Amino acid sequence: MARAWNRVRTAPGPASPYKIGDAVVGDDPFSGRHEGTVVSRTTAFVGVGTAEGVVYYDPRQVRRQE
Repeated sequence: MARAWNRVRTAPGPASPYKIGDAVVGDDPFSGRHEGTVVSRTTAFVGVGTAEGVVYYDPRQVRRQE
């Protein structure tokens, strides 16, 4: 029973469509707009490496550079 509960509890969320190294633009009213590359990703956040450092965005607020 404990193993089944652990599988349910750690079920993966929606996967981020971005891969490490993809060039993206993150746009958030609080963090602002930053261009850079994806340096880290989880189901909840995408880390965008910029000249100022790493900025974390919700994957829904990130899009590929044109």
